[in-house]
Amino acid sequence: MNAMKQEHFKPCPAVVVLLGLMLSSQAAAQLPESVRTECLGYQTIDVPGDIEYATLPPNMSPANGGGYGFGNGVSAWKTYQLVDTEGVFDADESSRSIYISSLTSATGLQAHLLKLNKEIQRQKDLLLDRAKWLDENQVYEIDPTGADRAALRKRAAAIRFQQPYSNGNAFGFVDDLGKFDFSALTGDHVVSASRKLEGTPEQTIANFLKLYRARAPFEIPGKPGVCLPYGFMSGEKKPAYVAASFRLADRPDIVVYLSDRDASSEDSIDPEKFVNEAVQRGYFYGAKLTEPLDGRVRPLHSITVDGRKGLGGMALITRNVLSGPPLHNETNKNQDWGYLAYIPGDKNAPPGTSSNLIFKVERFGRFAKTPMTESELRDLVKSIAQSIKRRPGAWRAG
Repeated sequence: MNAMKQEHFKPCPAVVVLLGLMLSSQAAAQLPESVRTECLGYQTIDVPGDIEYATLPPNMSPANGGGYGFGNGVSAWKTYQLVDTEGVFDADESSRSIYISSLTSATGLQAHLLKLNKEIQRQKDLLLDRAKWLDENQVYEIDPTGADRAALRKRAAAIRFQQPYSNGNAFGFVDDLGKFDFSALTGDHVVSASRKLEGTPEQTIANFLKLYRARAPFEIPGKPGVCLPYGFMSGEKKPAYVAASFRLADRPDIVVYLSDRDASSEDSIDPEKFVNEAVQRGYFYGAKLTEPLDGRVRPLHSITVDGRKGLGGMALITRNVLSGPPLHNETNKNQDWGYLAYIPGDKNAPPGTSSNLIFKVERFGRFAKTPMTESELRDLVKSIAQSIKRRPGAWRAG
């Protein structure tokens, strides 16, 4: 009887092969072969295919008139790379900021140095011309004591021109307090920072580059340190704060944002309050109006990232047709979709071991031949969110 039962339920080889093919196809659908693992901050994140980070134009900092963005005109907001290492001038945010430029070369860097200095000379000339005009028009008693003229000339004298260093692969200037602002070509990108002058400017740059190196996307370092867009930095005195955006190379209409900030470094935030306010106050680019996509009774849903619970929700975004580049899409009533979530870390955990995460995925349907559907975007959000994990060995204290 047992033999008969075993024989009766013996699977047919053809059925086994077919079942195997079906299961294989399902697995492939859930995890495409193109999925690759990138690191950002102290996290790793899986994405479908190649990526492009939002960078600055090579004028090296937002203070110089640039802004983080992509080649299609979409800007990226809330971007930070704050790394506190040896040589940081003070606790000011600008002294800890690391800026990554768009793709460039030594020739492009030198051309930009000339452009910057030309603009600096123009600003200096404006100050001196104003002082000269006051000299020539004293009859009007606009500046009877000469105080305004003296102040203008003092401001002009304090202006610093960018100087070339490292055989034309870097430039920068030193202010009166010994703060060295510099930009250096590393790989195919330019990194800019401010540090205390340690020896000569070249030595200061060399000391910085002992801690910073260029990194290609999907290169996962095997030692402690923080992953930046196109870069990697070690030697942090305290956990870095990194927030950056990248878009999918095969789907340039999809932009992913991840903010990684140490949980012990900031006050805890109520996830529901944060997401509700952030959705309505500017976390989506060029938004004229945002509203929950899943209704107002329960617009937010629980999300688990690396074992931690957070809250997130889909939003319906109405683009402002008057702001920035033409992001609107009149055929869709200028509307698009986005997702935003906040995942709090453990504030009581040792520094460098737990992060507060902000995760966002935004669709810019105008830049797609076939815009991703709502259900496709939801599936993408879920798969990327579930992949985010803390990189093993990313932080080592002291």
